[in-house]
Amino acid sequence: MPRYSSFDPKLFCPRFLVCTALWLMLSIPASVFGQANRKIDEKKIAKLQSTVDDQKSVYRQSLQTARVDLILEIGKFIDYVETASGVAPDLRVAILKELRSAKASFENDSRFAPIPALQGVYRKFAIQISEKYWELMRNCDQLRNALPSGDSRIAAVDREIETLSDEYTRYDSLKPGSNWVGYRSDFKMPPRMEINPAKIGQIGMFRKVQDSPVKADFELKIEQRKGRHFTGLISMFDRSFQAHVEGTYDGVNLEMKMVKMKRGAERYFEYAGELVGVAGLLNMQGIKTNNAATAGMVQLTLK
Repeated sequence: MPRYSSFDPKLFCPRFLVCTALWLMLSIPASVFGQANRKIDEKKIAKLQSTVDDQKSVYRQSLQTARVDLILEIGKFIDYVETASGVAPDLRVAILKELRSAKASFENDSRFAPIPALQGVYRKFAIQISEKYWELMRNCDQLRNALPSGDSRIAAVDREIETLSDEYTRYDSLKPGSNWVGYRSDFKMPPRMEINPAKIGQIGMFRKVQDSPVKADFELKIEQRKGRHFTGLISMFDRSFQAHVEGTYDGVNLEMKMVKMKRGAERYFEYAGELVGVAGLLNMQGIKTNNAATAGMVQLTLK
């Protein structure tokens, strides 16, 4: 007769139950456990893909509308100059030539002309397409993140993102190799306190120092650009001061900071502002160096 005829308490010890549960889990194919979740994932992916397709149509329509609006706005400038009274004939001819060239340049090559009067038109265009584009990019990122690792559809999403990025960046001027020139103008800062070495321990040991605001030439050369991110080189004081910068740009708003000195006294700045069409205006903030803080503005024009 067996030693344990009907009930063996050893079979119900915690260690035995854990081992049995692990054996059962390992013996059942993993696909059985993932089947329900996989169906949910596919449903989510299909919904995200549909959202991307819809948003792509919205973006393309917005881009087409913005292009037409910009061309019509330049046309209004041309009509005004053609009919304006009191304009010298030679000046009228010169202005019309510039405006017609700007219109053709945008129609054929999506390029902005260096005409200050058109900056407002270019800014409106950039803002109009930027919102829809970045909404589409967020949807593409959500779709990509929802796909399981190794899924063949990831490559297709990546190609789509790259195509859309190339298309979008055609409509801004921050391209690799582009050169932006202008000037830096510092704000007047409050006086700072400094120790007078000749009067240490005496009355008058501390003295107020008023730094003169700096006004200098400024140059930004774009070295690389991929999507939002770019790297470049800034130069000031006839290129006696140079530093490498990294930043982001969404077609309207630009932010960058110095990351490595190339030439000149070590000093680091951060910049943020708008750059649209062929002109930009940035706020500048200096990190405290030599007991002084610097703030100012940088004005840029595409060279």
